[in-house]
Amino acid sequence: MFQIKIGDLGFRITDGDTSVLKADSKPELRRKVGRYLSTTYADQWGAMSEDDRQRLHDRAAEIAEEV
Repeated sequence: MFQIKIGDLGFRITDGDTSVLKADSKPELRRKVGRYLSTTYADQWGAMSEDDRQRLHDRAAEIAEEV
């Protein structure tokens, strides 16, 4: 399971341990981050508007870009 760590200097995506994930394929990393966020916020997903869902996915993509 992936974790997103947000700090003063930006974002890191880890595999649940301490290692920072490095991916050759940015689209794949974005999909993984999107899946992580979707799973993390699954309890809120039904109450989110379509715009909120799109913003969540856009943010996941931004996080992946900064890794």
